[in-house]
Amino acid sequence: MSTSALNRYLSPRSIAIIGASQNSNSIAGKPLDFLVRHGYTGALYPVNPRYEEIKGMRCYPDLASVPEPVDLVIVVVAAHGVLDVLSQCVDCGAGYASIISSGFAESGDEGRLLQQRIKELCDSTGLRVSGPNAQGFLNVRENIAATFSPALAMDGLWPGDLGFVSQSGAFGFSVFSLGQQEEIGFSHVVTTGNEADLTWMDIAEHLLDDEGTRSVSAYLEGIRDGHRFPQLARKALAVNKPLSLFKVGRTEVGSRAAASHTAAITGTHAIFDAACRQFGIQRTRDISDIFDYARVFSTGRRTAGTRTGIVTTSGGAGVMAADEAVELGLKVEPLEDRTRAAIEALIPPFGSARNPVDVTAEVMRRPESFRKAMEVMLADNQVDMLAIVLTMVTGEQAMDRAQDIVEVVEASAKPVVVAWSVCDELSGPALNHLRNNGIPLYPSPVRAVRALKAVADFSQAAARYHHCQQPRETGPATLPCNLRDRLAASGALTEYEGKKLLAAYGIPVVRETVVQTPEEAVAAATVIGYPVALKVVSRGLQHKTQAGGVRLNLADADAVRVAAAEIFENVAAKAPGVEVEGLLVGEMVYDGTEMILGMIRDPELGTTLMLGAGGIFVELIQDVSYRLAPINRTEANEMIDELKSAGVLAGARGRVPGDRAALVDALCRLSDLAEDLGDRINELEINPLIVLPEGQGVRALDALIVTD
Repeated sequence: MSTSALNRYLSPRSIAIIGASQNSNSIAGKPLDFLVRHGYTGALYPVNPRYEEIKGMRCYPDLASVPEPVDLVIVVVAAHGVLDVLSQCVDCGAGYASIISSGFAESGDEGRLLQQRIKELCDSTGLRVSGPNAQGFLNVRENIAATFSPALAMDGLWPGDLGFVSQSGAFGFSVFSLGQQEEIGFSHVVTTGNEADLTWMDIAEHLLDDEGTRSVSAYLEGIRDGHRFPQLARKALAVNKPLSLFKVGRTEVGSRAAASHTAAITGTHAIFDAACRQFGIQRTRDISDIFDYARVFSTGRRTAGTRTGIVTTSGGAGVMAADEAVELGLKVEPLEDRTRAAIEALIPPFGSARNPVDVTAEVMRRPESFRKAMEVMLADNQVDMLAIVLTMVTGEQAMDRAQDIVEVVEASAKPVVVAWSVCDELSGPALNHLRNNGIPLYPSPVRAVRALKAVADFSQAAARYHHCQQPRETGPATLPCNLRDRLAASGALTEYEGKKLLAAYGIPVVRETVVQTPEEAVAAATVIGYPVALKVVSRGLQHKTQAGGVRLNLADADAVRVAAAEIFENVAAKAPGVEVEGLLVGEMVYDGTEMILGMIRDPELGTTLMLGAGGIFVELIQDVSYRLAPINRTEANEMIDELKSAGVLAGARGRVPGDRAALVDALCRLSDLAEDLGDRINELEINPLIVLPEGQGVRALDALIVTD
């Protein structure tokens, strides 16, 4: 949806309120009351046949009587009357409808049917609808309080640059209310309710385009149109506006029957976590997180790295900050020699010029040492960002230090946060001076460092996005007709068909062929070269080993002949009724590291790639990394680095290093396949993919592919 279209919704020049009431204390009366109270300057049209006027304004009997097509219709009628109102919106040329009414999908089968009819009306007419079961929205900058939330009963709203979207109306405006108390400025608060039409992603995309919004946060109970999520996340990186998401619920993909290990060990929660890391999105787990990240994102500052400097007036508080930084993956490294020498000249012998730098309580007697320490640390090439940690600095000393902090921070481009553990009663003017000058201020060292971690995560993801835009190296693969037909059908591909698909996308597979008899197996093995593997070929048998359908390391013709006969007998006995299409004769591959590559179509987030330690213990170890497709080579390398077993691939304990470059290439080829065929394939698994010694490539030994 274009920004201009949503402007008509979130910046309406005219609003009609259907079901408006003269009772300002009622849900039906509050939207008009709040719009007037907070200074909405557009045209207002209350609509209710029971009244002739409300708040001195003419009240219209129906929408057709309103003298102009309105931008926004706020609907506050009973659920059974909503469809009729929406039809009037269509007839009268209204742009958007915001349905505050409840009694839809959240209330049972009848409500779900009503909500489905709303969606069908939107799809057929082009009317855009927010809700139902929402609480409207607030555009703080333009004084548009199109909501009934009691949060708007306060005066003097605090404007700012945080755009907040919530699928829960009550929670969304509760966050806004607490934010006002914390002096967190919002650009918008938008609730989306049941999302019959407009979703949180529509709103978030608009806010990313909004010039007055610097960061976007959202509260989510579920994600529809998951294929759009990577697009939204990449747009946030492109426009340099961080996203933070508060997602509740644990919907596991593994709750359904899964054919592959990939599906069995992969859940929506794990994928969502991985996607957030992939795109530098912060997971908020409490309301305080929303505010903490908004404070630091509001500065617009970014960091080139994760090296964190810490300067403190309290050794204990400095260590607390350092511990948190290291545990979060930030680097607290030694300062440059010249920096350390400069600080040693400033502080008493019982202080510390290492990182963290402890200027001690001597700052009370020699206040210039604190300012100079901050300046030299920010000038240090080993410091990408700085945490300033203060404790009981009060009174005039507090205001002097606050002024120093503001001036030093303004002279630097690096991200800086301040942790000042003191109450407002003792140091209120100093704390307010920092707040009023846009310095991110936190009551504890831990929260301050977490905010720096948020900046670092987003900065690194944005750098990857802007500097690692590697174009796709190959176009869609040319597939033979029989393979295209199989992909169009539902069910599982045979292992042989699956490997043909992988090979078409450039993923190396073992040499193999399909035969029908033991003698044909012997002939094929002679061509391929001993030793060989034999596997049953059956579309209805996904786990071949359990049915006795696999034999490995067959060294000669007699072994192949006997094994082939045994496989036919075993499958007939253990899987009666399963159609057997033949035997797969393939080469054996040794001396490599077993990995697993997978792809699954997550119901919320779309096509997801998985890499992990492979072989028979994959579900027990679950050493895996995820990314939403598509990925580039940089992201493929990051997936490898995230594995605990990455050291094995690198040649730990005297092992020969594996061919990492070939593994990266296989991941990128799988990404290409996912991009082209992700809407047809439910599950794909390569287990194992053997990573051979460096320079020798990889081989897919087995493949399981399940289509819709």
